Amino acid sequence: MKKVLGLFAALLSLLAASSCKEPEPSPYLSISFPSVSVEAAGKTIDISVSSNTSWTAASDVPWITVSPTSGLENGSVKITVAENKDDVRTGIVTFSWSGTPASLTVKQDSGKPAVQPTPTDGTITISQLRKLYDDGQKNDKYNTTERYIIQGSVISDYRQDGIDNYTTVKAMVISDGTAGIMLYCDNNNTSFKLGDEVKVVVPKGQELSRYNKGPVQLNGIKMAGISKVGEKALDPIEITAAEFLTNKYESMYVAVKDVQVQSSEIGKTFVMNDAHTSILMEGKNGEVFDIFTSKYATFGKEKVPTGSGTLKGIGSVYGERMQLCIAKATDYAGLTGERFAGAGSFSLFYSEYTHNGDKGSYTIQVLGDVDWTASCDNKDFTLSKTSGKGASEVVLSFGDNPSTTDRRVAKVTFKTTAPVAQKELVFTLTQLPFQPLVSDKVPVRLELPAVKAQDSVVFITHEYDLDGKKVHNYSAYYDARYKVAYWVAYPLYESVLSGVSRTDAWAYDPKVPERDQARLFKAWPVYSRGHQLPSADRLVNKEANGQTFYATNITPQDEGMNSGVWETLETDLRVVARNCDTVYVVTGCVVKTAEDQTVEYIQDNIGAPVAVPKAYYKVCLKYKASGSTNGGYSAIGFWMENKNVSGKVSSYVKSVDEIEALTGFDFFHNLDDTIETVVEKNKNTDGWNL
Repeated sequence: MKKVLGLFAALLSLLAASSCKEPEPSPYLSISFPSVSVEAAGKTIDISVSSNTSWTAASDVPWITVSPTSGLENGSVKITVAENKDDVRTGIVTFSWSGTPASLTVKQDSGKPAVQPTPTDGTITISQLRKLYDDGQKNDKYNTTERYIIQGSVISDYRQDGIDNYTTVKAMVISDGTAGIMLYCDNNNTSFKLGDEVKVVVPKGQELSRYNKGPVQLNGIKMAGISKVGEKALDPIEITAAEFLTNKYESMYVAVKDVQVQSSEIGKTFVMNDAHTSILMEGKNGEVFDIFTSKYATFGKEKVPTGSGTLKGIGSVYGERMQLCIAKATDYAGLTGERFAGAGSFSLFYSEYTHNGDKGSYTIQVLGDVDWTASCDNKDFTLSKTSGKGASEVVLSFGDNPSTTDRRVAKVTFKTTAPVAQKELVFTLTQLPFQPLVSDKVPVRLELPAVKAQDSVVFITHEYDLDGKKVHNYSAYYDARYKVAYWVAYPLYESVLSGVSRTDAWAYDPKVPERDQARLFKAWPVYSRGHQLPSADRLVNKEANGQTFYATNITPQDEGMNSGVWETLETDLRVVARNCDTVYVVTGCVVKTAEDQTVEYIQDNIGAPVAVPKAYYKVCLKYKASGSTNGGYSAIGFWMENKNVSGKVSSYVKSVDEIEALTGFDFFHNLDDTIETVVEKNKNTDGWNL
């Protein structure tokens, strides 16, 4: 077939025709560095912009000013940061152009008086550790900048020989009396039990985070850094239900006075339907919170006591719901008093929710025992009912957001005339802008197959930051109908193969609407979550590796194949990459073949269909500058059916030409035609570590 001479061929090939006209250079933009720390007094910073196109610059906070706010091609921008007299703060200056915006993150020190210095060995209280998180967290995460030591008592009994009242035995909760914190460990806790006094080494760079606005946790803390230093009797802090709802006692052992199970929950067991269960509790003044019980709890089949009294447990939160988790079986023994007359309760299970730009609905849970009415302030949203009595569900429905740039908000107001503490409750739903399915601009890159426009199929490409510069990671040709990429193309070379550990950061691809991706946060029961760009091919930094866990890079792959001969092939190619300049790789799959046009599906984590590939392939173009033939290029291909294949990798070799015939794709079309014709016929395995 006739092919177009690519930019790379014009630059690299010794055989390229000198009379060919080079294409216009692609637009680009980069800035001198991605982040800066500024003292509380403030300062002005000069940022260099390297570009060949027009751009604009804007700050997302009023205390950062930008001058100039626009430019053409290369330039310099002054970033002025005002004095800070308050807590640590962060702002972002965004440089926008026709491609992916570049961002400068500005973090400014606090202008408040310095806190009491910590001991020289790094020992701090849990309260001080939590303050570091509160002051420095962004997007619910914070990484420590120093090594610390905390000490506290284990107040949870989540061991495998305890009451198992949690969703994982990797978790422990400790408290030192000033505050508490959850430890989510790198291994199961088989060593520490309720009442053990422990010392915890918190290394520099340790992540503190919240899951779904849950309790602050040391995420992935090493079990080897925890040691027992004694034992201590547990004495709960006595508080009222109103005090409990302030969330000042998160991850602390408390005794909540004058509470009882709500009348609607009488007769229920701590665990219902073999699932994690929340049971509603109420205080004398109408306060409402949950008892949360893991489905693994040893007391799960026991009925919740119906009497009033004092309930003990560990304070927690999930979303906006205050929860109490039983720490030991005697924690609910105090619910033996006479039931008090309910003061009348009226509350919402959750009071806010954020939805993507797609049409959908949300079920608002009304709690209580009074008559109420409901109204919505946005005519584009509809309610399933506008009045009711007591506990009920109200469905809020809506269509696609008509805007691709602006979010829209609906507020649902619930009112009652009954004598309760709050007579008016508001639920807020925020719908994000609609995300259309849009392709990125196709760059000229040697590994890219020819891209053909097709309905529901998009071309996407990803970059990561390295030493202040944007580096190309990979490109994908993704079909939203089948929720798999037909191919993922990427360069492979030595420097991307080491630096960090596998992140397991399973996530949606931010460039593709979530509705068009498989939800894969948990594994499939039969197939592996197969990477097309392997995680081990991108260990240069966490961002690059994390992008390999995007759903657009994952397909349902036979487990035996994924961990067998296919993995061997990936390992072999890494050896090749370490012994040449670059290997240009295209990994792909086919959901139909010429012989079989049917499509097999498997369900993702939420029951949506995902196509199961019938076969996988790799085509590889190796470049070694010192090579003596074909301008230093050689190529080879591999084809495997999606089943538990076995044997030697060499058994699955095909030429690139053969795989082009099987897939219909034109690989390495940016290579010089003369070289391409020769190397794509090759099936010789010499130099391919097979």
